[in-house]
Amino acid sequence: MPIKLPRPATGKSEFRNELICFIDPKTIDIDRTMTNLFVLLRYNGGKPRLRPRRTSEKLDIDRLVAELQKVEASGKVQGAIEHPDAVAWWLRSNLVDLVSRGKETENFATLRPIHLQSFTYRNARHTRDYFTSEQVYSFLSEDKAVRDELKQFLDEGWNGTSITNSQTLDVDSLGILRLIEDNTTNAQEDSQNVFGRVRPLLKDDAQRYCDDVHALLQYRHTVPRHVLIDYIKTLTAFHLSLYTMKIVRYLPQMVREGTTDIDTALSIVVDLTDEPNSGAARLATADAQAVYDSILDYIRANFGVMLSLRNLDLTTANSSHLPAALDALAHPSDVFLADTRSALREIINRNEQEEQEAIRDITSYEIDDIQKYMAVVVKARGSFYYKYMVQLLDTLMLKSTGSLLLVGGRTRSSKRRFVLGTKLLEMLVQLRVLKAEGTTYQTEPVSMEEFLTWMHERYGLIVSGIDMPQFSDADLETHQAFRDNLSAFRDKLRQIGFYTVLSDAYIMQKIRPRYSLNA
Repeated sequence: MPIKLPRPATGKSEFRNELICFIDPKTIDIDRTMTNLFVLLRYNGGKPRLRPRRTSEKLDIDRLVAELQKVEASGKVQGAIEHPDAVAWWLRSNLVDLVSRGKETENFATLRPIHLQSFTYRNARHTRDYFTSEQVYSFLSEDKAVRDELKQFLDEGWNGTSITNSQTLDVDSLGILRLIEDNTTNAQEDSQNVFGRVRPLLKDDAQRYCDDVHALLQYRHTVPRHVLIDYIKTLTAFHLSLYTMKIVRYLPQMVREGTTDIDTALSIVVDLTDEPNSGAARLATADAQAVYDSILDYIRANFGVMLSLRNLDLTTANSSHLPAALDALAHPSDVFLADTRSALREIINRNEQEEQEAIRDITSYEIDDIQKYMAVVVKARGSFYYKYMVQLLDTLMLKSTGSLLLVGGRTRSSKRRFVLGTKLLEMLVQLRVLKAEGTTYQTEPVSMEEFLTWMHERYGLIVSGIDMPQFSDADLETHQAFRDNLSAFRDKLRQIGFYTVLSDAYIMQKIRPRYSLNA
């Protein structure tokens, strides 16, 4: 039988700790993240309470068609009454996010995250994001000017009660605003947000996300709106995945050293060859395996922080509590050890003889009562949270999609490896070709070498590591793998239209902007 643990006395999650990460490990849909982020932006970080809908207000495609027909009656649109089937297909294809799409269990989730007001029509039960939007909002809270800039862009064409300028909006955004124009939201702001007290654990990474959002928004008058929103969505998933990988890799070290002041630089090889058996794929597989192998250590460290907070009678609602919790773990007092010993005895007494013997075997190799406690907790709950942490990382990295940072094999035995998906690469290029000139931005070509160096220094992504110190002792096979990966990287840039070889001279081989901001 499994080892039984006492339930948390507070009734809160035994694992989710906002001081480390807001996210509850589950399968994530980035569209749900964006929808709930729009709610937080709309209500300045508050989580509004939803009034229950009446049965007659059931949300589905037919309801939205009827709403557009009402709008036509007021003279604001045309054709909804005459062509209801066409309107229904447009809604289904362009505006509506459905769960179990095309199946008997299909249900309306929400309007797609195209405009800030798209959350007005949503089924909260089908739009759970497991607190990923809170994590993103905490990033944006590090730079309120960028947060306001993003909110203003997403809410373009709407003044709070009516459409201000329909000529500047794309048809999908305009469709959403026509749907909500005569319908007040069913949300009531009655909750307090925690973002003033809880800051991201990795503050530099949060600021980097804000800087990237600000940079992308410089394209708002040049890039089609739906393309730019897709860039922001890809950027958000990318930063969430990097952030989660870093805390998985480095939280155990923070616990060991008793401080958050450690180097959290990431360095991972990404495979561009699209060949699972290539040398670059082998290196990318090893780096992915190292991240996933760290999950159990992360789970153990996270439970250790929760134990320390309980012992110090501190909550997860204030970032100032985390340093004290880490210090107590690294330098436990006699009282802390005694309390943990008591908690360990309680766990032993809750279990049968067979489980008690298993607990003694698990703890026999640990150095103190705190380490013994964490070992028992990981034995009891580790496999459960490991499964969901794997799902979280897979879905945050948009596994096996065009925006991906990760790919998995087609069989259960195939291993994961880091890659650089086409959409992600395109978004990164759009960021790199921007150059700040005071308070304005312009686009300019960059060399291949500049782009590769920037990707590694800023995000820890390695395409060619031949000149990097960590590969100074690499063998000939590794050098050949990097050369093949670099060649594949050039080919991929050429395929998406950013790279054209104008000369054999290396200095002339430039990555060129698709959208110009130089006018």
